[in-house]
Amino acid sequence: GIECGCCFDDAAPFGQMVQCPEGHLFCKSCAKRAAEEQIGMRKVNLRCMDGDGCLALFSDFEIQRFLPSKTYKLLQRLRQDIDVERAGIEGLEGCPSCSYACVIDNLAEKLFRCENARCGKVSCRACKRDDHLPQSCEEAEDEEIRTRAQHRVEEVLSETLMRRCPKPGCQTPIIKSDGCNKMACPRCNQSMCYVCRQSVPHKIGYSHFSNVHERMGERSDGSKCPLWDN
Repeated sequence: GIECGCCFDDAAPFGQMVQCPEGHLFCKSCAKRAAEEQIGMRKVNLRCMDGDGCLALFSDFEIQRFLPSKTYKLLQRLRQDIDVERAGIEGLEGCPSCSYACVIDNLAEKLFRCENARCGKVSCRACKRDDHLPQSCEEAEDEEIRTRAQHRVEEVLSETLMRRCPKPGCQTPIIKSDGCNKMACPRCNQSMCYVCRQSVPHKIGYSHFSNVHERMGERSDGSKCPLWDN
């Protein structure tokens, strides 16, 4: 195998190596990892990784050999975005959901209509949210805050009602709609108390609960969990 100039592994055959214009060779894994790090920092000029300070740029042909097609398309879009930013076109606006951009001459226009066939989003030019007309940006923000708060309340209520099987390795979520508080896990059949969430071994059974015989006139023990409650 040929030695990689980055990780110094010599297990790869020559056909699986990539090289910069100066002839420095690297395995595809190292080239891919280095390129993804650079793309993550919005750097589109993918340079040689040789330790001697080579600054040669990888050709697009080599880049396509070691980058997945999805990542290569992302690199291309990033290059376009940077080119547009550097052009400094007056009045140029971009879609908040994709890389589409255009100049809108009508200053009274409140909406940005993306003409990218894969996107097609209609957004507010002022706040960049999805189209919220006839609401103002402030009203749309208030509604978004209320919606998030409502969702959080619903999550908390669900967490309050939900129990998980106490058996290690199971932890199946369980919700009681009605009936007694002695429950059995539908997955492993582990018995548990819905009130205190503890397991109820078969040897303990209904003695864990207070009002087992309440319906026959016996008094309940307040120190125990109720078998029935509202």
